[in-house]
Amino acid sequence: MSETKICTKCGRELEATTEYFSKAKKGKYGLKSICKKCACQEDAEYRAKKKELKMQNSEIIPEGMKKCTRCQQIKPATTEYFNNKKSGKYGLTGRCKECLKVVRQQNSEREKERNKLWREENKEHCKQYREENKEHINEYHKQYDETHKEQKKEYYKKYRYQRKEMLNELGRQKYYENIEYEQQRSRNYYKNNKEKHRISVKNWLENNKKLKPIYWQRRRTLLNMTEVSLTLEQWEQIKKDFNNRCCYCNEEKPLTIDHFIPLSKMGELTTNNVVPACQSCNSSKNNKLFSEWYPKQSFYSKEQEKKILDYLNYKDGNQQLTLAI
Repeated sequence: MSETKICTKCGRELEATTEYFSKAKKGKYGLKSICKKCACQEDAEYRAKKKELKMQNSEIIPEGMKKCTRCQQIKPATTEYFNNKKSGKYGLTGRCKECLKVVRQQNSEREKERNKLWREENKEHCKQYREENKEHINEYHKQYDETHKEQKKEYYKKYRYQRKEMLNELGRQKYYENIEYEQQRSRNYYKNNKEKHRISVKNWLENNKKLKPIYWQRRRTLLNMTEVSLTLEQWEQIKKDFNNRCCYCNEEKPLTIDHFIPLSKMGELTTNNVVPACQSCNSSKNNKLFSEWYPKQSFYSKEQEKKILDYLNYKDGNQQLTLAI
């Protein structure tokens, strides 16, 4: 005869088997003290009570609104405030977009590493998904680009500014590796957009009058394959050092960049070889050396000569350059 067990709740005497009682390691015969029927009733009562308590304590949320589970704010149940999620209420996520953004920022490094590892482990799956959903992916990117123009513009502007030197170097490297193709591309663009190019150059010159002489001298210097490093800030400082006067005639006139050692004699466009000169002196000096030209001028001055040579660190006819260590 099989063993029996009395339910502590309803008092019925039943067979001590899993047909009538649930398992419990510490219970008599390894079974619970209440039968399965009573256990189901108890569970139903508990859930009903919990639901009632939750309804009493919860706010009354209007129809079409949704409460964020993180910030507890009530917002419209739309994709403007929540992301899509099929299993969620109204087909939306429990957390609002702002909270998800904060969480992503807090865990950005961890998420990046986790996503990177997952993609490496599932390369074939990713490739297959992209091939099967190519049109959907392209459409998504197109819509995103249209709705996030300003954010993308700001992001790329910041990205280019932070990596300016690296991008310039990559651009130069790419240009010289494909120089024939790049030159042909430039010629074709100019040929097909002459008017557009003319207007663009004109606008740039109007907006960058101070930069014009430096860019012009850089172009000439680069054609001679000599060093170019002069910046607008350095040029402004050189003019200040000579009190905004011509370094040769010492008159206050509009100033131009003069190569102390002429460009035709491999002079550099650097702070070690640039002085401010008026147009008259610059044209007169032309491609002559300072030592040949300056003493023959009517405004020649020993003091001014010494000032120029000292400024450029010349001693006994040789320039003393400062080495960056």
